[in-house]
Amino acid sequence: MQYTGNYGLKKPDGADVVNVQDINDNMDILDTTVKTLADTMQDGAVSEAVGQINNKIGTNTDAGGTLTVFARLKQIYDHLASVLSSSRAAKIDNLDTIVSSRASQTSLDNVNTKVGVNTDTGGTTTVFARLKQIYDYLTGTVVTRIGTNTDAAGTTTIFARLRQIYDTVVANSLVQPTKPKGANLSVVAASVVDGAYYDIVNVSGSGKLLAIQLFYYHWNAHYDASGIRTIIDGVTTDHNFTDISKSGASMVGQDSNGYGEYYVLICDVRFKTSCRVQIKGIANNAIRANVNYSLV
Repeated sequence: MQYTGNYGLKKPDGADVVNVQDINDNMDILDTTVKTLADTMQDGAVSEAVGQINNKIGTNTDAGGTLTVFARLKQIYDHLASVLSSSRAAKIDNLDTIVSSRASQTSLDNVNTKVGVNTDTGGTTTVFARLKQIYDYLTGTVVTRIGTNTDAAGTTTIFARLRQIYDTVVANSLVQPTKPKGANLSVVAASVVDGAYYDIVNVSGSGKLLAIQLFYYHWNAHYDASGIRTIIDGVTTDHNFTDISKSGASMVGQDSNGYGEYYVLICDVRFKTSCRVQIKGIANNAIRANVNYSLV
């Protein structure tokens, strides 16, 4: 609401509700003012001026328009009445509905319903139900998938998979020997049993077979009948002296009669559980042998 500067006539804003009393109040002010002016004015010029003012003011029966004050007021009134009775009135009703709905949604009872209680079963209807659902998942599915540190190797749980990885790494890891060892064998000719195998070394554990050193005293006719047997992690391999010579073993010495020969065989064979090296005996042929190996 605004007011004129001289007589304080009321000028409704576009958003103001039209009040007929405001119009009547304006009319009373104008009527009183004009009457005062008419009573105090004596000459015809003043009367003419008053008449012009009255014509510009008009009467309260003027139709809406711009020719008189009353016509403009009627025009404003018609516009406000039209706007408020349609879109604005509907917007006010809609605002009332929204505020009422929000007030219902934010009520304490509604909040309590959505929070629920700590005995709610797992689900999505309340906060407590959702928390119970998450708890059940963590203590059920997740724990089951993790498993325990006693799970056998496999893929059903995380612990099982870790055990599987560990077993694979252990089974395929390279052995790093740190403790050099040596073993000797000496059998006199009279004690050698023909075709029997004599242990030079027989150990359990992880390590590396480094070299086999042999001094074999033989009769030339029986040379090819002897040989070496290695049993690495349970796998047996037989090698006769001819094969050993072909595989790169070096004969580093021979006695004056040509019957005793000294071989050094570099092996570099790794073992994980056991290593056994044997030499095959020939009757009446003495054995002297040495094996170098390392254990982890």
